[in-house]
Amino acid sequence: MTPDRRSVLELSRHVRPDDLTAYISRRGWTPLSTRSPLVRRYTPPGAIEGFTLITPATSDGGDYAEAVARALELLSRVEQRSPYDIIAQVSTP
Repeated sequence: MTPDRRSVLELSRHVRPDDLTAYISRRGWTPLSTRSPLVRRYTPPGAIEGFTLITPATSDGGDYAEAVARALELLSRVEQRSPYDIIAQVSTP
């Protein structure tokens, strides 16, 4: 694991699910239905075919930080921004 990945993972522990959801909504992502109450699914603005962002709905899971880190890294690639910039905006709505 690279130092950057490790620090994104550590910061992800402190991201609240509702703050992440609010950020994703502000950025124009569309919520999709899901069968599980444990996750939330979104499609990006412009509806890229077959592309879905999955985030945890609660912070209760043992893999919460990993799931948030994956979502932040994907958002980072889509938005072409640093995951640290995204974390800062998620944490300060």
